[in-house]
Amino acid sequence: MSDLLRSAQIFEVSSKLRTASFWIAEMAAGKTPNESERETLRWVGGLLTQIDWSTEGANGASLGADLAVQATDTRPVFYTCLNHIKPKLEALNLDPKEAIPKFVSWLRDMLVQGKAIDTDLPNERYGVASGLLQLLANSLSVELGNNGLPRRPTWLSGICQ
Repeated sequence: MSDLLRSAQIFEVSSKLRTASFWIAEMAAGKTPNESERETLRWVGGLLTQIDWSTEGANGASLGADLAVQATDTRPVFYTCLNHIKPKLEALNLDPKEAIPKFVSWLRDMLVQGKAIDTDLPNERYGVASGLLQLLANSLSVELGNNGLPRRPTWLSGICQ
């Protein structure tokens, strides 16, 4: 049962990350999400608040036990995905060491507010942000499939043979 619950949580996070990724691109084009979509964006912003306490404005304040569990499961994958966007930030002539905390703060704030917000980061930030959330969603989806590896059968004794 715990595997089913964990799979459902991973699927929920992955689905909401995909929705947020889509809406970041749409907001960059000037479109406005409806209230239901804004709620999903706020949820993802809350998740990022729980995942990354090191960025400005994220004080680790609790947003609910369920979200904290999902953030804990997502945290290692998130930091791996952040590492993958370093070359994109370098291509924009930004120093990743300085730009990543500012980028994550901007992304979190935009999601929590449910609308595009200004920053001094280049306009390409929307594409990088959308790509980051899509990469995170895809990486979490891989966990649902056991990284593509076949699962060993479990016998009644609980021991794989």
